[in-house]
Amino acid sequence: MSRQWRVLISKSHNIYLNLAWEDWLYRNFDFTKASLLLMWRNTPCVVIGRYQNPWKECNVSMMADAGILLARRHSGGGTVYHDMGNLNFSFMTERNLYNRKTNLHFIVKVLQDVYGIRAVVSPRDDIVVNEKLKVSGTAAKLGRKAAYHHCTLLCNVEKEHLRAVLKPNNKGIQTTASESVPSPTVNLAEIAPALTCEALMNSYKKAAYRDLNGSSDEDALEWTEEVLPTEEAYHGVTAEASKLETKDFVFGNTPKFKIARDFEEPTTSKKLSFEVLIEKGVIVGATVCGTVDSAYLIEAATILSTLNGTDFDSAAMWQKLSELKRNVRGSNADFVYHCIFGALSLKE
Repeated sequence: MSRQWRVLISKSHNIYLNLAWEDWLYRNFDFTKASLLLMWRNTPCVVIGRYQNPWKECNVSMMADAGILLARRHSGGGTVYHDMGNLNFSFMTERNLYNRKTNLHFIVKVLQDVYGIRAVVSPRDDIVVNEKLKVSGTAAKLGRKAAYHHCTLLCNVEKEHLRAVLKPNNKGIQTTASESVPSPTVNLAEIAPALTCEALMNSYKKAAYRDLNGSSDEDALEWTEEVLPTEEAYHGVTAEASKLETKDFVFGNTPKFKIARDFEEPTTSKKLSFEVLIEKGVIVGATVCGTVDSAYLIEAATILSTLNGTDFDSAAMWQKLSELKRNVRGSNADFVYHCIFGALSLKE
């Protein structure tokens, strides 16, 4: 059994609102009447999977300085960079009609037939060109009645930003969180220079009705709608968007992890080791050990204890440690602070 497809194109470029809109439709739309193909784009942001660690996946502090948003979605999968050169698809259906392979081959067919791009679906359900260059990644959420498969398509993203933000700066993270699998990427516009996101959206709008619905292009107009996800049209979407933006959701849903780092005292080469425990995005404890003199161990344990209850946030940690450091003098303290700043990947 199949369903007719409707195409909805979001007029919003806000990642939190678009994710909230997608979630609203997943929970409230009647998929026994139609399936939905959503298309949307976002201003610069990084989107992590439901069970991922943001500090393991991206450079959180650099993103904050650059004004690049960080979002956590409801689906699993890996981390992706979005900007206006990245086109997002959501295929939303009844649970029993979910078919990721069919969706991906639909995307590939347009790239091949309309733009002459030799794209294929990889064994990992990525879309690649030239056998290894990734242009699309995939994630999904499957419920009892409804399901969605969403994926990205790299049209013409700022690759320098992509590479920079997806290069984590925190070292020594030990976690059970899902980790992304790095892959070389390419923009479709590097292969077909005339290609734009706007042209792609138009191509997929037509293809949805021709290939998914078996209709002529003219029939597509009445089944296509450009949507601004407002509270009036989608009651509750504003509250969901606000929730997705909170640090409690973005950082607080991170599986607990620890930072484990070792340092050597420069004159003796004796070791000072740290383990800092983080739960729900907050420092909850730390242990110190090593072969250095006990004075170092006591100093380090005392300083780290003051961070308990502090958000694992570069600005918050730096401010607290800098205030403490201003009131302390001595070679022991200097070395210990140097190690703690290093363990937490902070600039001194």
